[in-house]
Amino acid sequence: MRFFQNLTRGGSREMTVISLRKKIKVMKKPLVIFICGMPGTRKSSTAIRLASNLGIKVVIGTDQIRDIVKYYVNDPFLHQPTHNCWRLIGSRTSDNIIAGYLRQSILIKQGVLSALRLAEKRGENMIFEGVHLAPSFYLGSKNVLDTHASDLAFFYFLLWTKDENLHSKNIAMKIRLRHGKEAPWSEEKKEEIRAIQEYLFTKLHLGIHSIESTTPEANVRTIIKILEASL
Repeated sequence: MRFFQNLTRGGSREMTVISLRKKIKVMKKPLVIFICGMPGTRKSSTAIRLASNLGIKVVIGTDQIRDIVKYYVNDPFLHQPTHNCWRLIGSRTSDNIIAGYLRQSILIKQGVLSALRLAEKRGENMIFEGVHLAPSFYLGSKNVLDTHASDLAFFYFLLWTKDENLHSKNIAMKIRLRHGKEAPWSEEKKEEIRAIQEYLFTKLHLGIHSIESTTPEANVRTIIKILEASL
């Protein structure tokens, strides 16, 4: 049973996954999961492992959506790293860091909506992961999921890392895997990332499941418990 990847082989945990997979299989609504978080919170690895355990075939990263959108939309905000978008607004302040993040995120929103419509049309379960899933664009009154709520089983998870040393280690590992070499981020970049993470914390009241990220395996166990209790 390869889909039990990295779950403890104890009976109760396996039974939870089996039960959840059965629930998902007979659901009348597509299951859509958002996993938001800053670089270094292990959201991509978590999303892939979660999909494997739940038998979900579609995992979409917002970085992939950005790469597509920037070919069709001529906007300089799409060509900047998320934490650097403040440079297109003005001086390096917390307000500008957040404003830059939101400006880039709203440009990517249309691509996310297109995928959501596809999930509705095909009845397809999907996981979205990425920093650009700004809660205020998808949750709360008069937002996009008001339109889709009756047609989707929707869950939003925010992964975050409290330990700055662990966060830095995860970022360094991410860069090493992507570029094949160590390239520690500057303190300035780390501060920008933490500023956006602090902003995301202010949106927890919108119905977000907040998870302190440790390892992808632990994150998946927590998400599965929440899904099993909610579906």
